[in-house]
Amino acid sequence: MGTTNTTKALRISLKWAWTGLAAGIACMIALFIAGIVTQTPGLTVMAASIAAMLGGAWAGIHTTLQRKLARAEQP
Repeated sequence: MGTTNTTKALRISLKWAWTGLAAGIACMIALFIAGIVTQTPGLTVMAASIAAMLGGAWAGIHTTLQRKLARAEQP
């Protein structure tokens, strides 16, 4: 795989990396609301904690992809 293909693949990955976060956060919002409606505090705590973890994981993935792309684009 040449640098052109690597750069192209990294750009596509960086462009679509947010979709996993959006889907996960949407599910956690639904679980959070379900926990509030059913008055289950454990469910709300779990949903909020997993949403925070998803945000942290996405930040790491996004930063890694940006660094790899910057390295691949260096002459």
